Amino acid sequence: MSNEIRVRFAPSPTGYLHVGGLRTALYNYLYAKKVGGKFILRIEDTDRTRYVEGAVENLIRSLKLVGLDFDEGPDVGGEFGPYFQSQRNDLYNLHIEELLEKDKAYRCFCSSEDLQKMREESLAKGLDTRYDGRCRHLAPEQVEAKIAAGEPYVIREKIPTEGEMFFHDATLCFQMWQSCASCHPIDGRPHPLNWDLLNDGIGNPKNTRSLLLSHETPPVMITGVRDKAETAVRAGIRYIQFAVRPEEDARVIDEYLRSLTPLPSPHMVKSRWTGKIKLSKDARKGKKTFKKAKCFQCHAGPYYTDKRKYDVGTANANEESKAFDTPSLIEVWRTAPYLNDGRAATMKDVLTTFNENGKHGKTSGLSEEEIQQLAEYVLSL
Repeated sequence: MSNEIRVRFAPSPTGYLHVGGLRTALYNYLYAKKVGGKFILRIEDTDRTRYVEGAVENLIRSLKLVGLDFDEGPDVGGEFGPYFQSQRNDLYNLHIEELLEKDKAYRCFCSSEDLQKMREESLAKGLDTRYDGRCRHLAPEQVEAKIAAGEPYVIREKIPTEGEMFFHDATLCFQMWQSCASCHPIDGRPHPLNWDLLNDGIGNPKNTRSLLLSHETPPVMITGVRDKAETAVRAGIRYIQFAVRPEEDARVIDEYLRSLTPLPSPHMVKSRWTGKIKLSKDARKGKKTFKKAKCFQCHAGPYYTDKRKYDVGTANANEESKAFDTPSLIEVWRTAPYLNDGRAATMKDVLTTFNENGKHGKTSGLSEEEIQQLAEYVLSL
């Protein structure tokens, strides 16, 4: 790697060169000459709405007029060109696509009118003026629909929210070694380990649950020991992290958890005719079996849970309660192992091996093919 010093002056052609800009250019020029480096001129011309015709020519002419000759830049060239930012769009687009693919950025479809309205509403409430992130949580199909409709958009970087930072910050813990993300490491989803928490007795370790939709599907925790997610967040801070934190910390963690959205199941397939994502042939048959096996009686509604507790015959001898909360089946494809203690490695195990008594759906009379189709449907949700 070269140790050569390279400094740059990067004006925007939104007007003519003024004395403040000239001073900045002079400081860069003098430093480059002092250390034997290079003085670079780069034109930041990506904001075409404010572009002023003739401004670039004025900038170059003004610099040369006062003797600030640049070593690389427009008219001069150099090995790191082009030196107009607008001519580097292909390179930037590659990195934009990479950020989108890695979920580090998102498309924002808000108009200037939308942004002005947000600003006015924040000012009226005495709040700081900032973008509220509404497009950050658009579902993939919503984004595709807006793109197909020709709606203009900009790319925004996914800066972690305050709640997301607190969720991952182990220094908030009294012993400074664990955070919420220690057990829920990927966007609030679980790792495949059991934990023996004291909120429901001792000697009965529980499988870690996903926090997706937890605020919409109370009660929470496997035994339903907390009446709602808000209670669980505050109890977790106090009794798991052994910390005393301001209420605002818990509130922004709630906000972060509410922002989590389900990802489409990899068990879904794309239609050859419409290109839309749909259930596979086996999953469609499994949907019928879902009713036949009476699964819908407990896993009901838009979140596939009736929010009640049942004894499904999987409690161990140390359980204070034999009844467990009915979990949502949304995104269950990514939360194995299953059941209260993680004993079921696969969905088929849930339906067969650990359902001998028929308390967890009427599956004993189903054929092997029906079991497979039922599992495929559940894993598609």
